[in-house]
Amino acid sequence: MKMEEKTSVAQAIRAMLPQGVGLAVCDIDVPQPPLWPEEAAAVRRAVPSRIREFTAGRAAARLAMTDIGLIPGAVTTTAARAPAWPPGLSGSITHTARIAAAVVSRQADWPAIGLDLERAEPMSDDMAELIRHPLDSVDPVLSEPLAATLLFSAKEAAFKAQFPLTGLWIDYCQTGDDVTNAAAPDRRMLSDKLMQGLGAALLARRSLRHQVVFALSAIVLSTALRFALNDALPPGFPFLTFFPAVMLTLVFSSLRSGLAVGVACGVIAWYFFIEPVRSLAITPGAIVALLLYALIIATDVVFITAAGRALEQRMAAEKRANALATSRSLMFSELQHRISNNLSTVAALLRLQSQLVADETARQALVASQTRIRSISLLQRRLHSPDLQTLDAAEYLREVLHDVVEVTGAGDVDLDFSADSLPLPHDTAVPLGLIASELVMNAIEHGAPEGRDTEITVRLTVDAATPDGRIPATLRIVDQGPGLPEGFDLETSDSLGLIVARQFATALNGQLTLAKGKDGGTVARLDFVIDPTSI
Repeated sequence: MKMEEKTSVAQAIRAMLPQGVGLAVCDIDVPQPPLWPEEAAAVRRAVPSRIREFTAGRAAARLAMTDIGLIPGAVTTTAARAPAWPPGLSGSITHTARIAAAVVSRQADWPAIGLDLERAEPMSDDMAELIRHPLDSVDPVLSEPLAATLLFSAKEAAFKAQFPLTGLWIDYCQTGDDVTNAAAPDRRMLSDKLMQGLGAALLARRSLRHQVVFALSAIVLSTALRFALNDALPPGFPFLTFFPAVMLTLVFSSLRSGLAVGVACGVIAWYFFIEPVRSLAITPGAIVALLLYALIIATDVVFITAAGRALEQRMAAEKRANALATSRSLMFSELQHRISNNLSTVAALLRLQSQLVADETARQALVASQTRIRSISLLQRRLHSPDLQTLDAAEYLREVLHDVVEVTGAGDVDLDFSADSLPLPHDTAVPLGLIASELVMNAIEHGAPEGRDTEITVRLTVDAATPDGRIPATLRIVDQGPGLPEGFDLETSDSLGLIVARQFATALNGQLTLAKGKDGGTVARLDFVIDPTSI
């Protein structure tokens, strides 16, 4: 990527960031500093392209830390494959095919941040429908296909921001987003910041010294301004400068100082600006003016106090909701941990048993069962979430298959993975993940060329949706091994892995085939269809 292009991307991102957030953008195709040891573990068995993306993202993260004066630290990976930032920091990493970008801040300033980059290309109508929400708002200046891409990016960024706090897998169609033309002034952002500032002012607790100083300043300044405007104002405006003084004191000081300013300003206006001036004479005109002044001040007090109480109740409700969400997430994490531990215990027992078995065939069967159980454990960890509705097939299969390569304990395996974006419902993701796992394990076991590393190519292609909205897809797994034996028949094969894959293909209403490749090796192909009613 040209330097000016990268600079323009960085400038566009920085224009949207608040103070206290560091930013860095790195070119994926340019060599970056090596990963730290604790970071490298996450991509130990990844394909070269994934390692380049990961390295550029981590390099950008460390540069973003220095951007706000922090000492760079390692950004490891959580069990959910999200970045694990150093203690006290929050951030987000994103990348396209050419650049990686990262933002970071102190958690005390910004508890969570989400950033997503997408190419400015129109999205197909089929994909756009899958991410729409009734509350989505799109600037009419933007074309519909491009607006869908921007909505997708906004929802990705929102997901990245909330996930570290809640642990919830929120689907694209569960959030409403507002997308405007970035070239136009964002008045909504300014108004939102103003409202947030006023809300914070209403909820703030001030010291007695602050209240006294603010109240006296409000009285003195409003009185001085009223005297300065006395000759310019027509008769009948004795309280004009005192109303703002009372309101500002109620907002930026306290209720009692606001009441004190209201009383003091009322007396000053009565003495200096209500006929007869420089006296506190009780006349019909003075009584009417003072009653109207008291009514307006009382209205201000009631509404501002009510707004403050409402904000307090809302903040308390948000804290309770966050506590419940955290508790819920912890409960499900504990459940996940227990299930994983139980599966690991079973796998360990099988490993011990395999060491005691003399028969080689039985030993291999136990080792294969152990590998499958570990694979299922990792698969369950990928899927488990109380609110999981759909997930992206490309990212899901990439992570599952990298886990499979790791748990098999094979030597050097070059896994070349590429996939189109495809939303997967939970009921489809489980069998698809198991089929892909079994086929890759089979390729690792039988598809290694003699004297060379194992090379496995995985492709997930998605075709155009049918008129009834169904989405056809094809999963191809190709190895470079010796190929299928003569007379091989998938339907009659006694391989446990292939039997499992065939049964799950039936559960998907898909078709699984195995054939010899044109240049040798084996080609496994799964054709299946995603029903939109299940998404």
